[in-house]
Amino acid sequence: MAKKNRPVLKIPRSEQERLLDTLTIIAIALLILLPTLNYGSLPDEVPTHFNAKGEADAWNSKLYLWILPSLGVLMAILMQLLTTIPHHYNYKVEITEENAPKQCQRGRTIIRFFNTFDTILFTVITWFIIRAAQGDAGEMNKWMLPVILIATLFAVIYAFWIIHKKD
Repeated sequence: MAKKNRPVLKIPRSEQERLLDTLTIIAIALLILLPTLNYGSLPDEVPTHFNAKGEADAWNSKLYLWILPSLGVLMAILMQLLTTIPHHYNYKVEITEENAPKQCQRGRTIIRFFNTFDTILFTVITWFIIRAAQGDAGEMNKWMLPVILIATLFAVIYAFWIIHKKD
């Protein structure tokens, strides 16, 4: 079925989708709360870039700390809007009347998963910047990049698993 002829379905959210939406809302709340609660105790400049060893190698005004929450909230809203149009997604299979509900739900789940993942990632990076600005990052510097890379690899593998899952 051509993309323009795909059915527009009203499919209720699955338990997994509801869980992902809840986790995204919690991550957004933390993403906003972290700078709000710590802003007054931060120095005038905060780290804005870290090298591969986890050492801060660029600094900027502490107002910079609001960039990640702003982008995170905007991105979460836009990705949530994307979940309303699964009939426009690209799928690896031909969409038919029979498989449209399952494929659309899988597509929505992947978008929601990456929405949750990205929002949590922004929250962790914001937390890391705050800790580093307070001089309290310690050993965290050494493991932050590998953890982020491994988590990103896991996210991609999980998305491929959903896409290729047999019914």
